[in-house]
Amino acid sequence: MTGWYGRVMTPYRKNIALVAVGCIVLPIATAHAMPRLFRPSTVVTLSLGVSLAIAALSVNLLLGYAGQLSLGHAALLGAGAYAAGRIVDTGAPMFLGLIAAAVVGGLFALVIGLPALRLRGIYLALVTITFGLTM
Repeated sequence: MTGWYGRVMTPYRKNIALVAVGCIVLPIATAHAMPRLFRPSTVVTLSLGVSLAIAALSVNLLLGYAGQLSLGHAALLGAGAYAAGRIVDTGAPMFLGLIAAAVVGGLFALVIGLPALRLRGIYLALVTITFGLTM
């Protein structure tokens, strides 16, 4: 495809846009159907599976593309989950909890990431596992 659309919307960007639209539309479309389809125990199991898949994808991204081993992802996931739980527990909408989880997880990653920026190999793994254990 020629023109500005062909230069802007590469196949990679089209895939990213499709996944983003799916992540926005699918929960809205299935919000009323899911409680009728699954028992509460099944919903908990599926939620746990999705959470672990997100954590595994982040480790895959770092190890597969950057070649660095990071063992502190659980601490970042836990910090974001704690923030989201506190926000939603006050009666705020789930959307604000998701934003809080992303912001708090990102801030913790920034705090640990800036000092560890120059580390490679086993030293990065040691810093990240120490961060994970202290959280």
